[in-house]
Amino acid sequence: AKEYLKNFKGFQRSILSRYNTPGMEEVMKKSWQILKNNEAIIEKYSDYLVHADFIPHNFRISGNSMYMLDYVAFHFGNKYEDWARLLNYMVIYNPALENKLKKYILNNRGEDEYFDLRLMRIYKIGYLLQFYTRSLSKTALDLHTLTSCRIEFWEEVLTCIIHDKELDKKILKVYIQNRDNLRSAEEKKRQREFTVA
Repeated sequence: AKEYLKNFKGFQRSILSRYNTPGMEEVMKKSWQILKNNEAIIEKYSDYLVHADFIPHNFRISGNSMYMLDYVAFHFGNKYEDWARLLNYMVIYNPALENKLKKYILNNRGEDEYFDLRLMRIYKIGYLLQFYTRSLSKTALDLHTLTSCRIEFWEEVLTCIIHDKELDKKILKVYIQNRDNLRSAEEKKRQREFTVA
């Protein structure tokens, strides 16, 4: 748990040094507080082998076997870190599945584990926001606008997770339209094989 908190504090500093809007400052403060106040829950579900980049394009299926790629992302951590990564991915690409997986955890693992999943989702979005805010100054034109859109979108998702609310479908729709309009032809081609949205 201490490692997660230390990392998140670093994400927070990095994000706010590059993108210090009142909204971002508030959401990062709330995120830090909820993680810090629940260190014991993070610790309780730690020491599991997890895949930090658990998303569909890191799976391969052949016959009845499934293979995982990106072995460098395996480490011992919180049991919901990989679930968190997958659910955050599904916010965009399959919101119905995101909701079903959340309900599955709540109904079958209980409120404590569901809350831990939320904590890990907050952590993983902190990592993502750090990546995009660090990239922002290195971008120009459409890529700069796209990176800004991504930062604003994940700030909205983070706010929803903090309050355990669903993301407004209109926000998702606008983000996807903006993202698709701003993506380069090369990125669209590369992403086509990975995504359904």
